[in-house]
Amino acid sequence: MEISGIGQDVFSAYTLRYGNQGNIPNSQNSASAQMPRISISSSELRPGELSPEEKKLVEKLKQRDREVRAHEQAHVSAAGAYARGGPIYTYQTGPDGKSYAIGGEVRIDTSPESTPEKTLEKARVIQAAATAPAEPSPQDSAVAAQAAQMEAQAATEIREKKREEKEENESGSSSNNRSNSLPSLSETLQKLYDQSFDPKENQPSFSLLA
Repeated sequence: MEISGIGQDVFSAYTLRYGNQGNIPNSQNSASAQMPRISISSSELRPGELSPEEKKLVEKLKQRDREVRAHEQAHVSAAGAYARGGPIYTYQTGPDGKSYAIGGEVRIDTSPESTPEKTLEKARVIQAAATAPAEPSPQDSAVAAQAAQMEAQAATEIREKKREEKEENESGSSSNNRSNSLPSLSETLQKLYDQSFDPKENQPSFSLLA
């Protein structure tokens, strides 16, 4: 399986591919990467019953077909909504005239989500999708590593967001405490009035200092 980035963003999208890069004349999808083509010379092809060599070749193609389909389907199932469509297969025609899948690819959406929390969740799904096949390839591991970086970045953003929210809450609480500890203007005036009230005159008395 190979992986190739598409788009300008490193986390825009990846294509999970089964097989090695190479040109296959009988391919129905020249854009995908494939396993090496098993060559069949014209001398080996003849009408009627297949030769022992041709039968062995057909069995190899059948096995390859099963492996490719199982591999790609594992990616699709694990990727869920982040899979951009179903698997795209590359075919080769066997000596029996039938087409067999010898390569395939699945595109996975790896663009960041609207929030760090959603991006974190998505990164974990991508990692699971990349390593879903029974035998993940080195390229599968590379995709999983990219998704792990994506997860780490999202986790950092979440921690930073929580830290900022905590600081804002603490700052607001401190301001409220200072406001509550200071007497209001009306309380101050009332206190002065009470202290300067002369019961004999039944009027408030203030001393003005020049």
